[in-house]
Amino acid sequence: MQEIDIAFQVLFFSIIIVVCNLDEIRFSKLKSLVYSVIFSFITFFLSISIYFGIGLIIQQFLVLDRIEHITFLTYNAKDLIFLIPVSIISPILMFICYRIIFDINYGRYFRNTILVTIIALIFLGLFIILFNDIYIPIMWQVIMALALQILLAKNKYLFIF
Repeated sequence: MQEIDIAFQVLFFSIIIVVCNLDEIRFSKLKSLVYSVIFSFITFFLSISIYFGIGLIIQQFLVLDRIEHITFLTYNAKDLIFLIPVSIISPILMFICYRIIFDINYGRYFRNTILVTIIALIFLGLFIILFNDIYIPIMWQVIMALALQILLAKNKYLFIF
């Protein structure tokens, strides 16, 4: 199986989210699409920057080649540090950005959805670290798309909640 470049995955994700939810956008179709692409890439690059920033901070306190030998329940510290930007920072940034594009109300349901999504992404990250055979960007996008759809569906079917 040939892997798709990560930049294309970010691009496809941002386009598909807007195209599938055209009735929920706040701006024109083109403006929402452009915002979505920009926000997705900003989130992606901020997450990478945060990962390397955290790595540099930890490098100041620990010798970098020893960080892989620090373990917590069979997980090494280097892998656990990777979970911070991928499973915590990125989802929060994405939810904030897509809240600008879509008409999503901020409230208890929004916060709970973020929390459940972060927990799911942390478990996914731990599972991936443990087995090393799943491609994380695809699963990350599936979980985030599902969470965004849940938030948007809640706005449509408010009487259920």
